[in-house]
Amino acid sequence: MARQLNMQWKKKLRGVRRRLQDVLAMPTLYGEDFPESNRWGYLDFKLPVNQALVEGPHAKLGFMKQCAQSLLDLCARLHELKGADPANANTKVFASIDFPGMFASRVTIVWDKDYYDNFFDRTGPYQTWEPRSDEPSLVKRWELDGHNLSELCFKEKIVDVGEDLEFEGKIYFFGDVPQQR
Repeated sequence: MARQLNMQWKKKLRGVRRRLQDVLAMPTLYGEDFPESNRWGYLDFKLPVNQALVEGPHAKLGFMKQCAQSLLDLCARLHELKGADPANANTKVFASIDFPGMFASRVTIVWDKDYYDNFFDRTGPYQTWEPRSDEPSLVKRWELDGHNLSELCFKEKIVDVGEDLEFEGKIYFFGDVPQQR
């Protein structure tokens, strides 16, 4: 499975069906074994697709829905594998689906409690996340199988003072997410 950043939106995309098979195979990555902790304290599973398939003028809603569903399936599968094992009591598993930059979407496993506790606190001068309880559910809007995972939406704002740029988007989190603040 390969990720590919694509800066040429006009170029025709090839191998879409093959890339979709990689996305649909994501939930079976680990078979019956929950991943072991690593030295960084977290592990990300990003979408194995070309950026142009989920962003920009060539992105198709149907493909984006399948990518989102695959992320939710992988998150639910990892929750199953984590189970009630006491060794994984503090381990958190969540999926994040970003808009409009869906290429940044991922499933994350966090073993480090401090990292998780600080992950959702983005209140700095260059990046802020504002919880949005009024935002409609992505699972309902896109008719996805949410696997009874908790859902939380944030409005994200990124400011690059040096370049005088500002970006706003939304990030939907599923799985082990904090309670709405």
